[in-house]
Amino acid sequence: SLHVGLPKGAVKENAVKVFPNPAAANSTVHLQYATLQENALLQLIDINGKVVQHQWLPAWSQMQNIKLNNLSSGIYLLRISNTGYKGTAKVIVQNE
Repeated sequence: SLHVGLPKGAVKENAVKVFPNPAAANSTVHLQYATLQENALLQLIDINGKVVQHQWLPAWSQMQNIKLNNLSSGIYLLRISNTGYKGTAKVIVQNE
């Protein structure tokens, strides 16, 4: 029989909404994501794979404002993760 779906223990990838996007370097962006069942780590990762900013998001949250701290212009991966949740979004930073 053909088994369709996620392997046992796999975590489904979730979309994270970020706005405004593109964002200015020292601006605040608003995130929306699926309800977190537990605290989750938010990481902003640059094009070289380096984590340039991180913070914890509280359990049971669905949205959060985050301040972008002195980021260079470019494309960043925003990743939210905990044991049962993984979400990503691409964030474009444009300095004036």
